[in-house]
Amino acid sequence: MGNFSFSIKGYKIIFDTALNSSKVQIGDIIGIKNNNNMEIGVIRRIVQLTEHKLQLGIKLLALESEVAYISLPNHDSIYAWAIFLPGIKKSCHQIV
Repeated sequence: MGNFSFSIKGYKIIFDTALNSSKVQIGDIIGIKNNNNMEIGVIRRIVQLTEHKLQLGIKLLALESEVAYISLPNHDSIYAWAIFLPGIKKSCHQIV
């Protein structure tokens, strides 16, 4: 993806369309691998910087994700795998 800046609420990244075949649009969900965690966010802003470079504003939904096994009540045979996104907890040192 290239250059990026980060805050507790999200990322500002550069997305190079010459290197990525994916088409991005506002509202798309994106996973960002950060060390051993997969952070999940939603694209909130897109700015065209050059012919092939987009600046994406991403609001984080979760700082980590977990795979979860889910089923219908009283029907264990009807199941699926899902992604669980724990909420972003405010730090006790964070100003509200």
